[in-house]
Amino acid sequence: MEHWWRVTVVSTAVALGVFAAGVAPTVLFGVVPVLVWCADPRRSRRVGVPVGVVLLVLLAWFALPHGLGWSGRWVPSAAEVCWLYPLSAAVVCLVGARVERRPAGCVPWAVVLCLGFALALGDLVLLDESPPGNEGVLPGPVGLRAVEADPVCGSGGCARVVGFGGDRAAVRAHLGSRGFTTPSGRGGGWVCRVTGVVVERRACAGLRERAGVVEVTWYVG
Repeated sequence: MEHWWRVTVVSTAVALGVFAAGVAPTVLFGVVPVLVWCADPRRSRRVGVPVGVVLLVLLAWFALPHGLGWSGRWVPSAAEVCWLYPLSAAVVCLVGARVERRPAGCVPWAVVLCLGFALALGDLVLLDESPPGNEGVLPGPVGLRAVEADPVCGSGGCARVVGFGGDRAAVRAHLGSRGFTTPSGRGGGWVCRVTGVVVERRACAGLRERAGVVEVTWYVG
């Protein structure tokens, strides 16, 4: 069982990714840098374990806030999981390889970084051309039935609309618990949740009540 540390580190990374994947699917890409480090047979347990722990701590910072519904400028955005985390992981692993005085394995890291930047770029393109993801609005409050309408698209992008059959206060409290607290500047009760350490990602939602249904409209900009 000399490779127990590899299995443990990778398994923990997968658990972190799965925990947040329902809110931010790109978090699963965070497992790849961990796998690259642990799969390299040149890594010894003496250095492999400390570096693996650092990678897991970094991944927890990138993944857990999404699963817990947190937001703020200290919370990495979903796109940053694709490029900023692999970049940070590559630096950590390069230091580990230097300590071991063994090759860093530049080719796998170059592939990971290129793929990560491509995914991040694709995420930005999708923001302009397709409706936003759940962004913490869905799943909705427990006990309230949700009915989603067709997306609303225009020259400024697309927005999603969902109606909740229930109490407006419960819906507003749900949005607040998912990080929608920052005023959007649009007025009319619009609130936003902000993520992104380097590049800000802002998801904004507005509430409107009619015919006993609380309608929530949200977009990403």
